[in-house]
Amino acid sequence: MKGYSKTIVCMIVLGMMMIPFGYTASAEETTLQGGIQTVHLNLKTKPDFSPETTTEAAKEEQPPQSHTSGILDTYREAEWKEIGTWEADGVQYDTAYEGSAKFNIWWVQDPNDSEEYYADVQYRWTLMLDGQDIAHFEDENEHNCEQGRGNPCEWTGSTGFNTTEPFVAGQVLSVKVEYVAYAKIYVYYDNATFDSGVSFDADAVYFGGGVYNSNQVSFDIVEAWSTNLNTAVDEYFVYIIVDSVTQANDGVTVESGAEYDVGNSQITGQRITWPIGVNSAPSVTFSYSTNESDTASTLINLGAGTGGNGAGGEEGEGGMLGIPGFSAALAIVSVGLIASLKRKV
Repeated sequence: MKGYSKTIVCMIVLGMMMIPFGYTASAEETTLQGGIQTVHLNLKTKPDFSPETTTEAAKEEQPPQSHTSGILDTYREAEWKEIGTWEADGVQYDTAYEGSAKFNIWWVQDPNDSEEYYADVQYRWTLMLDGQDIAHFEDENEHNCEQGRGNPCEWTGSTGFNTTEPFVAGQVLSVKVEYVAYAKIYVYYDNATFDSGVSFDADAVYFGGGVYNSNQVSFDIVEAWSTNLNTAVDEYFVYIIVDSVTQANDGVTVESGAEYDVGNSQITGQRITWPIGVNSAPSVTFSYSTNESDTASTLINLGAGTGGNGAGGEEGEGGMLGIPGFSAALAIVSVGLIASLKRKV
């Protein structure tokens, strides 16, 4: 591949989703609710690859140089170079997925490289399961971003899967990212705003074991890829809303929850508990990222169960029937996606 000086050649350079949810029966006749929704696996400090994000400063990295220069830098040639390979933890239960694999990365041209060349960058992504290619994307277009360092552009691409077989418990997803460019670049990742990574639709999270009363509100989360929910609490990726008012996450605890059968695996849920007594049905929002990102949030409405309401009133109060197997004090009556605000950069 060959690029020429900018003085000779000039190049031109995901809202609300409503996804139906099912449920899976679990151990001890306890019901989980969840189903297919979008999950985004983020590039983190190498070699980690995970749904969780952080509001700490993004990693800024300059990949190995992709180009070589001719005499007096009158032309440049470029070849594919690997930016890196990231690997997720083994999936915790057999996980169905569908649709396409979507890739994104935040990047900018190095402003200290020659002013005579555009990067004309192209990307190549390979998503692997236990080392076998299950989705591959190679850019056919060239892209440029001449903004300042720390103010990158977002590149996106998507492709179909090579297989429809579900991920089996214990299998490991990994992704290799490569690029070719005629100028040096920087890439950004491991941040809730600069959330470079891979997304697809999967049954990657379930909710269950909920209770609310005059002492506390709590529920269990079961994830295909486990995350640090203490971080989610600290950074308000998960929070409770009572009478339209967001409650402080002071004193919130995360501990082991109930055991659940998901497919052929038995999984221990993570239980989040708010030491807040409420007399009216609260809601909880759950996300792996901030509202400033494009990552959708899950809205969990907590309503009275068939055995009574959150305030300990008579059976049937609250106007909603509970889901069999939940605590008599609570049922998670609906799980849906709420649109998040557009990413701010």
